[in-house]
Amino acid sequence: MIQQPPLRYLPPFLKILTLFALMLICMQMMFFSAAYIIHQYLGVVDTEAFSSDIGLQAAHPMAALLMQFIGTGLGGFLLPSLMFSALTYGAIGKPLKLVYFPNAKQFLITIGLILCSGIFIALLVDINKLIPLPESLSSLKDFQQKYDTLLNAFFKDVTPLRFAFITLVLAVMPAIGEELFFRGSVLKILSETRLGIHGAVVFSALAFSLMHFEFYNTFAIFFMGLVLGYIYYFTQSIWASIAAHFVNNFLQVLLKYLFATGVLATDITTSEHLPLYLTITVGVFTFALLWLLCKNKSAPIEEKLPNLDSTNTTTTA
Repeated sequence: MIQQPPLRYLPPFLKILTLFALMLICMQMMFFSAAYIIHQYLGVVDTEAFSSDIGLQAAHPMAALLMQFIGTGLGGFLLPSLMFSALTYGAIGKPLKLVYFPNAKQFLITIGLILCSGIFIALLVDINKLIPLPESLSSLKDFQQKYDTLLNAFFKDVTPLRFAFITLVLAVMPAIGEELFFRGSVLKILSETRLGIHGAVVFSALAFSLMHFEFYNTFAIFFMGLVLGYIYYFTQSIWASIAAHFVNNFLQVLLKYLFATGVLATDITTSEHLPLYLTITVGVFTFALLWLLCKNKSAPIEEKLPNLDSTNTTTTA
């Protein structure tokens, strides 16, 4: 535990800037480390071109997965969150709510909520597609198409071992890293401002959505950010939102794997449309479960840092 965390008294705005600065620094360091590893051990010759060319990454899927794990997972979200917590609050476990766990009832509601949300957001995607993509953002569509190609490359000739690694990179690491970053750090900072907890949930969800760079999924990702934010707040445990995030991502990975191995005849993850009656019905269940989780919420946990000034004073007789 750091006795005098240097960032403790920074105003929230500067804390946000510091958090994102740590993200950029850690990403740079981790991508450099990943480039060295894939060059030395996975046969990637031009790592600079590889890091910026999704086509090259699709030709070397294991190297691309490793780079994403180290650069984005570790460097982009996990490490900056841990470092920021230590430098700001003097500890990691309690400030990030890693030492608190949801009860069994909260956990079951959370899983049901995220499963329903995963179906309901199909309606939000349909609505999102009614909005024309601005010409200035056309590069986002190209990027999404290239990333879809890369994702398909991950599952080409997939083995159980690669499936396990894909699960680690695309489900486990994002669930842990992104929740510690957006809910454990960004939401926590914003809740210290005049926005309050509900404003913090909304704006952290907005940041979560924008940083995915998926125009036609903006509404869906924003809604999932809201759900994850309220799961975190109602349970007072980062593990609840991590579990929900993991379930959502893992289902996508599992369905892709089952399609790639011939178990499923259709790639459900690319389904263009779900019946309106289904998405609306599931939407009702989604909000009902969110309400139920609210009714079973844990009391807010106040994290009180010790008075550092008093610990540095001495008394004389």
